[in-house]
Amino acid sequence: LRDTRSMLGQAHCHLAEEQLASDNLDEALTQATLCEQILEGDEEAAALVKRVTETIRPPRRIEISLSDFRMRVYENNEVIKSFPVCYGRPSHPTKTGRFQIQSKELEAYGSAWDLRMPYWLGIYWAGGTENGIHALPILSSGSVLWAGSLGTRCSFGCIVVGTEEAKWLYDWATIGTVVFINP
Repeated sequence: LRDTRSMLGQAHCHLAEEQLASDNLDEALTQATLCEQILEGDEEAAALVKRVTETIRPPRRIEISLSDFRMRVYENNEVIKSFPVCYGRPSHPTKTGRFQIQSKELEAYGSAWDLRMPYWLGIYWAGGTENGIHALPILSSGSVLWAGSLGTRCSFGCIVVGTEEAKWLYDWATIGTVVFINP
């Protein structure tokens, strides 16, 4: 009976690893939790649950709350920076969910709006365009757009922060950094 229990626990651990490798994070957590419950007291099972949990919600991440127009930057699960943001107006809504930084450019260009977007961090595709996090955009005339609009729904879907904040974030973030956009 003891070997059957051990085999069942190991099977759940194996399934958790497979789901984690396939990026099925919710199912990976379910399987890892079952593994830990069956193999109670097993250090490897506990470590697997921790690894899956930290993959889902890494200790180093960016979280954006649309309801309070705020970005919080986490290091070791502690907020190290907090910035006001603006996000997509109703005609160009910002998606909510779990994303990762997929591109980084010192300055991106939005040809549809003739905007330069300093300190670009791309996070998801919306149709044929990439939405991301960036500094206050600059028009071809050199004027800064939305300078007084942080704390509102001003953008075309992106998360916009102040220029100094965007530079700091650009330097801190890496490709793959997890970004949560919460309602």
